[in-house]
Amino acid sequence: METSGARELAAVLINAAVLSGALPAPDIAALAGRILEREPVASAYPRTTLPLVALALYAADAVDGINTRLSGEQHADRPNAGVHAENALIQLACGRLTQAGEQAGRAARLADADWREPAGVIRAAVAMETGNTPLMEGLLADSAKRWPANLAMTAMRQLLVASLDVRGGRDADALESLLACGRQLEAADWRNSTLFPWRPRAIVLHQRLGEVAPALALAEEELAWARRWAAPPPSAGPCGCVPCCPAAGASPYCASPPPSCARRPIGWNSPVRCSSWGWRWAAARKRRRCCARPLTSPPPVAHPG
Repeated sequence: METSGARELAAVLINAAVLSGALPAPDIAALAGRILEREPVASAYPRTTLPLVALALYAADAVDGINTRLSGEQHADRPNAGVHAENALIQLACGRLTQAGEQAGRAARLADADWREPAGVIRAAVAMETGNTPLMEGLLADSAKRWPANLAMTAMRQLLVASLDVRGGRDADALESLLACGRQLEAADWRNSTLFPWRPRAIVLHQRLGEVAPALALAEEELAWARRWAAPPPSAGPCGCVPCCPAAGASPYCASPPPSCARRPIGWNSPVRCSSWGWRWAAARKRRRCCARPLTSPPPVAHPG
């Protein structure tokens, strides 16, 4: 990984492994860290390597290593859309939703044709995490005009539609959108619930609609995926939390983790709340460490328009 081209290729391959779950999260984090160690902070041209590394570390719940790096990048003479997109991801991972929204907005305003897609995806993730209905509606309207018709954008559009349907009390419609999203992702072998959490959300909706069997089937799929992804087992969650388990005769659908486990107020769109098995709870411990070292605020940037 001594050349920029080799590091960029490695970042692309790592992200393919993230989407498919072909490698477990610890291996993803280690490989992304090796790229981060070799990638220079300053560069004369816009890069795709670091945003891809940030996405991999976000998915692997290992964002600690990129914090210091971003602090330096933000103070470059001309922060670009990629820098703000990276920062928005890390702020989102740390639960700093206001800052994530600000950074995602800056990325969108600075984005050219190459950065419009990732900026849109990140803004959509922030909108769903914060429950920002006007932003979700605006992104959905914009998606029909400007978003490319590829799998990532189609999946994000379906998640937006489902989120709005839930807020409007249309649970059955939301579930239909989520299941359609899941079918497309599964057909492409994109199985990572961290990035596209359709299964955890569908579990909650199946439960609300009284559909216990499909909810349990999806919960078992989610648990199997979590084990392959090498998340800590539920019994080893932080704060001594033990998630509900059907084998123990309890309902397998935990509405939310105990308050001591929550890294922030949790809504329907949060994977932490939606996962019936609680496998994401351990991420809270890592993210609290991350949040204890806030990023240095970037200098004001003039935006066109």
